[in-house]
Amino acid sequence: MREIAGVSPLYRDLTYEEIGTGNCLWPYNGEPLRGEVKDIPFEVQKKREYNAHSYLALEKPLFHSGTLSRRSDALRKICPQPMLKIGHQHAGTLNLKEGDNVNISTDHGSIDLQVSLERSIEDNKVLLSNNFKGKGVFSLLSYSIDPITKAPGLEGCEVKIEKRQGNK
Repeated sequence: MREIAGVSPLYRDLTYEEIGTGNCLWPYNGEPLRGEVKDIPFEVQKKREYNAHSYLALEKPLFHSGTLSRRSDALRKICPQPMLKIGHQHAGTLNLKEGDNVNISTDHGSIDLQVSLERSIEDNKVLLSNNFKGKGVFSLLSYSIDPITKAPGLEGCEVKIEKRQGNK
């Protein structure tokens, strides 16, 4: 713990003994808790209702984050371009097949992609990663700020999917 505390300002002066007593909070400043910790009241906000035919969410690929993996020839061969992942049932309602070219659009932008059918995706959700420059989900999602913590967050959003000309 001493090594971690020495290189990370968040854990400065923290020891295993203090962790064991439960008298330390993160980020730790070497000061013991004074008095009882109080609960912070908050109001539960209603979740936004989505009535769209399709709902876009961020795909988090296991092996291909794009940060360094775009430099890997092997990963580029496996996954050379972004794909819009759609469940089989939802693709059927949209009359889409594997490899079809589509345009997806939100209030924030639009992207042309190919469709990839995935059995694990249910309902009207569609997935897109952010691994490819200029073709990522971040250019389509809406950003929000949590009113209490002021932390930025990403919201999924309603998306319009249109089949493009030239499909088989």
